[in-house]
Amino acid sequence: MGAYIEAINAEDPSTLAAIATPDLAQSTIDGWFGTTIEEVQIDAALDGTQLAIGTEYEAQDNAWVHIDAVFHHTDGSLPEGELTGWGYYLTRDEPSSSWYIWTQGSS
Repeated sequence: MGAYIEAINAEDPSTLAAIATPDLAQSTIDGWFGTTIEEVQIDAALDGTQLAIGTEYEAQDNAWVHIDAVFHHTDGSLPEGELTGWGYYLTRDEPSSSWYIWTQGSS
């Protein structure tokens, strides 16, 4: 999660492409570049199996990671400058595979 947040803050599309699904990487570039995320507290990953039901990632390993952070310069959908809960869904093909972030949202 730290690398994803750092990539947003640095506006780094190469890192996003390496750690996020193609759709999320592109939507992050389009919608999140210009946003800064500070004071990040990352919780331990939780099982995300139930959250993936009905998605293209349902048959894969899935996890949910909650963070609390302060967001600046957002599109207005998040409170400006306030500690806010947010979360990320991760997936991988098998236990030995790398995790990829496939979506994000409020928690």
